[in-house]
Parts: sequence; structure tokens; C-alpha cells
Amino acid sequence: MTVFEQEKKKSMRSLISWILLGGIPLTAAILLYRTGILGHLFYYTAAMMCAAVFIFGAGLLIFGFGPWMKKTAVLLISVTAGLSGFQAVRTAVLGEMIEPFTVYIGGGDTYDQTADAGRTDVNIAAAVNPEKAQVVIVSVPRDTYVYNPALEGYDKLTHLGNNGIANTMSGIEELLNYDLAEDDEDYIRMDHYVLVNYTSFLSIIDIVGDITIYNPSEFTFTYDEAWHDENDPVITFPEGYITLNSEMALYYVRERKSFADGDLTRNEHQQIVLKAVIQKILDTTNIFNASKVLARVKECYETDLSDAEVLRILEKFVLNRKKLCIASYGIQGTAEQGVYCIGSDSWADVVMPDYVSLDEAWIQLNNILNGGNAEQEGGSDDE
Repeated sequence: MTVFEQEKKKSMRSLISWILLGGIPLTAAILLYRTGILGHLFYYTAAMMCAAVFIFGAGLLIFGFGPWMKKTAVLLISVTAGLSGFQAVRTAVLGEMIEPFTVYIGGGDTYDQTADAGRTDVNIAAAVNPEKAQVVIVSVPRDTYVYNPALEGYDKLTHLGNNGIANTMSGIEELLNYDLAEDDEDYIRMDHYVLVNYTSFLSIIDIVGDITIYNPSEFTFTYDEAWHDENDPVITFPEGYITLNSEMALYYVRERKSFADGDLTRNEHQQIVLKAVIQKILDTTNIFNASKVLARVKECYETDLSDAEVLRILEKFVLNRKKLCIASYGIQGTAEQGVYCIGSDSWADVVMPDYVSLDEAWIQLNNILNGGNAEQEGGSDDE
């Protein structure tokens, strides 16, 4: 065997050693990261070190042959190829980047199958950044006095859904962007929607399991007189941490008559439960069972997002759950009696929106859409 052949054989052995040295830890890091066990910083550090080892090993095969310029060229090519390979691996792990988007979350006041037309008791505009696991949710009271695009007049927000989900989304857009023209580049539009109702709400919590929340203040559920039976139990929610099954959670988010500000406190409770459900889903999901989790809950809501899109978003949140932050805001307002509503062609009690809270909500939604972090109103929302 010539000296040249000996050196080549030695180089091949070195190459295989370096590939194994770099490939095995890299593969392990990917698998751990996919399960959510390995954090971002650790993953990137491990992956970059492995990629560097792999690059060095690949260059080692040729290093030592040819003139100095050839060595330099080969090294540069190896580095470029190695970095490209690492980016390909990173893309395979994380998927293509998902740009921040907005979604309207509507809750119907029925027990029937969800539909894209009908009154909504829950009205939430959310901005979502899956890459950073940052979310801002803005609740709008159902009786907020807004423009009804379909009927070209002012109405209660809840009535807009009678003319379809697109009408409700347009009405919320006009409310949030009250001082902007539609062609303004900063105009916030609702990109997608998710609809649930009483039945689907119950089903989601039945699937994910009981949730634990912090209840800010004690209250007792008020039954609707039309459906109240004297044998119905008294349902009181104490202040502090409480665990809710699906039925209790529905009572919790429906109550408004016990509170002086009615819908405003109910909206706060809806946000508390929404956060708890999201956290419960993420706590029980990893990258390997995400598709199974989605398959179990996808019948519980209606959306214009495809199953593949929802799965990609869920996977992003699973991978980034350690950075998860969900900040909540609410549109405030002043109650006014005897205001004409075009949807019902009658005079009714409404909530006139407070523009200071609208401005703050717009700023926070826009912040997420531009890559910023969620900022909880009044500081942390953790108890």
C-alpha cells in the first residue's frame, strides 16, 4: 500500500469517526428537542457544536492534498455545505417559519353544532406569534355598540354574527381601527377565525381534562329564570385556586349577573379559562402526539385554518412552550340605555366603547404582529 493510499485510508477513518461523533449527538439533540425536553438554547448550542464537528470531519478527508489555495477553497466549501445542512436540519425540526397572525375567537350561545352565523357571547380578537409563543387576547363585550357592515348601521356586537362570521370580523376590525382608513398599512385585520359553542366548549375540556384556575373573587352562579328548577344546586366559586370540570367551567364563563360590571368580569373569566385550556393542552402534548391531540379536539371547533396549519401552529407552541406568554386585555365601556340597534330594529341597552382601552388593545395586538413580546396589562398575570 502506497503512502498516498495509507493517508487516504487514515483520512477515511477520521471522516467516519468525526461524522459519528457529530451525527449521533446531533440526532439525539433533535429527538430530545422534538419531544420538548431540550430547551432552545441547549438545542442550538449542541446542534451548532455538532455541525462544526461535522464540517471539520468532512473537510478532513481532503485536507492535506493539493496546494494551499485548494485547501482553503475546500474548507470554505465544506463550511458552506455544513451550514446549509444544519439549516436544512433546523427547518426539518422546526418547520418553515410561521408569520404572526390574528384570529377571531367567537363563542356561540347555543348547544347545537357550531355554525358560521348566529349570535356570539364570546368575542375575542387575538394576535399570535407561534415562533415566539407570544399571544395577546382582547375581549370585546357582546353588547359593545359597533358598526354593522352588513346592515350599514350601528348595532350590538353580538347581533353582527346573524349576518355571518365575516360580518362580525369586519365589525371588530372597524372597532379596533376606528381612527385608521382600511387601506392604511397599519390596519389590523382578522386573518382567521375559530368558533365554539356550549357543546364544543364542554367537549374540549372533557378531552383535555379538568383545569385549575385562579378565581379573583368569590361569586355564585345565577340561573336563567326561564330554565331554573328549584332543585338546581347552588353553585359558588370561591376566591383562589379552584379546579373545574367541563360543566363547572361552563357555569364559570357564563355568569355575568353577579357582577356590577356584568360582561367585563365575565370576559375576564373567559380569558382565565382560555389560558388554562391552552396551558393544559401544551402540558399534555409533545411533538410526537400533537397530531393525535389535534385529531381528538378538531371536531370541537370550526375554523378556516386547515388541519395541517393548525398542527404546524400547535407544534410551534409545543417546541416554544417554555417561552409561552398569553397577555389579556379587555375593551372597556360605559353602559347606555335606550340606544337604537339596527340588527334588532329596536332600542336596547348597549356598551359604548372606551377609546383609551381600544388604543391600548390596538398597540398590544400590533406589537405581536411586528414580532414583539406580549406584555400583560398591569404587570404579570400570574398569582
